Amino acid sequence: MAASAARGDTVRMQKLLELLEALRGVDSAVRREAATALGELGAAEAVPHLLEALRGGAGRHGRQEAAVRREAAGALGKLGAAEAAPQLLEALRGDADSDVRREAAEALGKLGAAEAAPGLLEALRGDANWSVRQAAAALGELGAAEAAPGLLEALRGDADSDVRREAAAALGELGAAEAAPGLLEALRGDDDETVRWEAAIALGKLGAAEAAPGLLEALRGDADSDVRREAAAALVKLDAAEAAPGLLRMLEEDVDPEFRRTAAKVLDRFDPKDLALQLVRTVRNRDMSIPWRETAASELARLVTKDAAVALALADEHADALHDAAQEEEVGKVFRDSCAKAVGKIDAAHAQAADDAARHGTTQHRASTSGS
Repeated sequence: MAASAARGDTVRMQKLLELLEALRGVDSAVRREAATALGELGAAEAVPHLLEALRGGAGRHGRQEAAVRREAAGALGKLGAAEAAPQLLEALRGDADSDVRREAAEALGKLGAAEAAPGLLEALRGDANWSVRQAAAALGELGAAEAAPGLLEALRGDADSDVRREAAAALGELGAAEAAPGLLEALRGDDDETVRWEAAIALGKLGAAEAAPGLLEALRGDADSDVRREAAAALVKLDAAEAAPGLLRMLEEDVDPEFRRTAAKVLDRFDPKDLALQLVRTVRNRDMSIPWRETAASELARLVTKDAAVALALADEHADALHDAAQEEEVGKVFRDSCAKAVGKIDAAHAQAADDAARHGTTQHRASTSGS
């Protein structure tokens, strides 16, 4: 086994030496491939040589040489070479080739170099190339809280949707609570669906309770099923039981099977008693549409029929509210029947509980009398 390991080390060293020799050569295409291979090899010994390739030098110009610098930057990111951060920042700020700047930004994100935050912010705000600005949103990976304002600027104002999407994702990674209003704006108003669903994901990560109404709007009305699905998932993270009626309605109406599966999983995560209370609120809410209220009434009837403990958790006032809702002229038979069924189960659960308490009291009294 030791001999086999030694042979493996020898082969690796031979490969490393060959690649380093190729990286120092004159053929740009060969040098580019060597830089890529050194990153994949995971050879930390190659870092100084890759840094030299990233710097370029006299006589090394043109697109082919830019490709060498690009691959060198990418390899340094793969190797996790923290000592490369200053040179990568220099490339981000000053290289004439946008592909090199983009790769440098991505590498800095992988390195998690906090000192890179100012340079990435500069690129995010001012680089003329959208792909560089998109890569600069790697700020989220650095955990640089000071980057939140710049990311919000990009989310609100960058002309490229890819940049706005990455800015939204970065704000979620940062856990920047102050970003919630900006993310809600994006969720409600961005014309690109990928930005909206990334904003929904970020709001769920932030745990921003104030985002619940906006997420509910997206759940009910966004034209894109991915956005609706992510809004549903975010509402669960917020523990927003008020999302339940919307999810139930979407289960009936939405034609997207993936959304329906997600909605069903989400509903299963709510506490049945909390869910029942929210369904009562929906049933009695005249500001909501009749179909939504009818769906809530039907689900409530199912819940209290399935579990007497859920019915017992509802008070007389809830039963009275259901009874009153069923008397409204505009509601239909399904609505009335569901309310009546739920009221019957609630009343029955309370009556049973009262009987059990009375029997328990009688038993205790008999035991006490017998003991005396």
